[in-house]
Amino acid sequence: MVREMDNQEQIYIFDTKNDLIKAAEKQASRVEEDYKHSTYLYYIVRYFVSVFESRYGAIPLQVWNEYRNALDHFFRYLTNNADNQVNGQPRQLSKMEGHLQRAALDIMKIHCHKTKDSVSEMKKSYKPEVLQLVDNGDFFTYLISETNRAEQLFEEAKIYDSNLGETASLDKEVLEKYLEAAFVFDALKLELINKATDINVANQNYSLIHHKGSAGSTKLHIFIHALVYFVLGLIVFILTPFLEIAVTARNGVYSFLAQLLF
Repeated sequence: MVREMDNQEQIYIFDTKNDLIKAAEKQASRVEEDYKHSTYLYYIVRYFVSVFESRYGAIPLQVWNEYRNALDHFFRYLTNNADNQVNGQPRQLSKMEGHLQRAALDIMKIHCHKTKDSVSEMKKSYKPEVLQLVDNGDFFTYLISETNRAEQLFEEAKIYDSNLGETASLDKEVLEKYLEAAFVFDALKLELINKATDINVANQNYSLIHHKGSAGSTKLHIFIHALVYFVLGLIVFILTPFLEIAVTARNGVYSFLAQLLF
């Protein structure tokens, strides 16, 4: 099962890791036994390279270098009938598979890093309050939880990979771990693409709400100051006659005292 992205992307993607694996296995079933695993690996590599190049407009050179090395071993196999066997398989074909496995691991690492950076940049582009307006907050919750899950899966894959050392090019489980992380990251990227319009609307609504709130706060501030000045003026107006009487009385007392003393 595949799903089409929007017109700006113009690429097809698999919904899940299992969808890709099934397609790769189906492709591998069409070739001779000696080429089944290399065909399976190449299908996975080609998919991620296609997605990466189409989406980001960049060429993953280290992956293409692994392609070149794999092709070199393939033609060595074709031109050397006396090729030695490794675990019942021609040595050159085994080396070719090793390079294709490294190509698969490399492109998924690059893909995960690039997608992680892309998601992070998008999150930084909007305030959390904006993202919380999308889907009544469900989108923001999804974004946080799935980002954490993707990063955890990627970290686990890298730890497993580093523990394998040189044998990583022969290990099938490490491929599965990177596939899991890559598809969770990819689901995040696709959700951001699908929600782009909703996010923009939320951003506009937030700006409008913030502007109204700021304008309302300014008006309230002006009203309070005007009210204070009005009340003070009213108090002065009311008390002025009494002050004048008090001053007159005070002056009268002073005059009376002066007459008594002098």
